[in-house]
Amino acid sequence: MHCTLLQAARRSRTILATLLLAGALSLPCAGPAHAEQDPRVLQLKHLILDIQNNSTLAITNMTLCSKIEGFASYEPLPTTVIPPDGKFLVYYEPLNWFTRQADGRYEISVVQDMRIKLGEEVIYFRENLYTHALTSQHPVLDFFAMNTLDLHALPPGEYTYEVIFKDLLKKQEVTASTPFQIVKPAGQ
Repeated sequence: MHCTLLQAARRSRTILATLLLAGALSLPCAGPAHAEQDPRVLQLKHLILDIQNNSTLAITNMTLCSKIEGFASYEPLPTTVIPPDGKFLVYYEPLNWFTRQADGRYEISVVQDMRIKLGEEVIYFRENLYTHALTSQHPVLDFFAMNTLDLHALPPGEYTYEVIFKDLLKKQEVTASTPFQIVKPAGQ
């Protein structure tokens, strides 16, 4: 039965997933465009980068959501039961990705895979769901990822959503998961 479910899901493309990788909230400068940043701030940012670069890659705050507005700004679902339309969001924050510093520029390179499991069986896997290589003039100290899912065609059951987050520069990967349930709609 599960194999048939997987084949049907692949054929009908009922499992839709997208990823938005966004930088921390940017606020407009209060001063003139040519204002200089206090060098102590840049020193602190470099200290944070050193700590991140030398720490183990991790994921925190993985949450099923009804709405995501930005970094650390989201509305969690009240339960792990997915809404009847099968649509929901998954929010998470990667930690300790590697930032390469060269010639006054900062580079990160990350990839996300995802899988959905029914019990212990993987019923859907998507490699390289999202690949992001960023080169910036400013260090990226925080970011979040958002996955949008539409699972309305899956039958009722207890599932697990897994994210496999890979840091291509650090050559590390981490997996995080969250359980969810699809229940039969009332009246069926």
